[in-house]
Amino acid sequence: MAFVVGATVSLTAAAQTGESQEWHAGWDGTLYGYASAMRQQPDSVLNPDNQIAHMADRSATAELRLNLKAENDVLRFTARPILLARASHVPHDGSETENDAYLSQWEVRLRAAEAWNIALGRDVLNWGPAQFRSPSSPYYFDNGRSDPMRELSGMDSAKVSWTPDRQSTLTLAYVAASGHDAPDDDPWHDSWLVKLDRRGDDWAYGLIAADAPDRPAFYGAFGQFTLSDAIMLYGEVGSSSLTPELQSPSDPSQPFAATKNSPRKTTALIGASYT
Repeated sequence: MAFVVGATVSLTAAAQTGESQEWHAGWDGTLYGYASAMRQQPDSVLNPDNQIAHMADRSATAELRLNLKAENDVLRFTARPILLARASHVPHDGSETENDAYLSQWEVRLRAAEAWNIALGRDVLNWGPAQFRSPSSPYYFDNGRSDPMRELSGMDSAKVSWTPDRQSTLTLAYVAASGHDAPDDDPWHDSWLVKLDRRGDDWAYGLIAADAPDRPAFYGAFGQFTLSDAIMLYGEVGSSSLTPELQSPSDPSQPFAATKNSPRKTTALIGASYT
């Protein structure tokens, strides 16, 4: 059983600092509160008397998500701080508390020229029209859509984008790390991304290539086409290799064998939505 509540506030302001440098600033925030309770089975075969999993039978969480922004015609600053407080109770272990504060996303964006933008920060690198599963994304398996309460943290990156017209954007990005709480064996540390976006009145598609040290390159694509005001067709595809991969061993005395890189596999998804 779970309960969720939320509240949102916002504020905007503007300041004139020069003849053509008018700054606009604003912020908004959402406070989430959610609680859950679970009845555990003391005679569970896989988790007898909760001695293996140590699962909480009840928990309460408060999470404040803020959006901060300041910009003018040339420069833009954005940040998304997260403040988290959680209390839970684990049978036989007692109560536990967790407090955390971090920047889920932040970015400094410079409009270097009419068609050029340079950005530095922690940005969510997701795309594609599919719901719940996104094969065209090497970074986020589901774009954060399968869990509505999950806060999707950005990737630490530097980007250069070129937009020659309203239909095209080419982006080159260097990804330094996987953002907040990145694992020690971060698979996307010190990697590169190239992405081409094309769009029209009733269609859009993108081509993606990502390369990281010590692993094969990732290739992906997505597209969508609007048939009418009510029907949209879409598809995504991705080709990649996992590293490392566990396989059946050639030596029957061993439980498994680890390979540096798995064979390349391609995953495709097609779908339609009706509104």
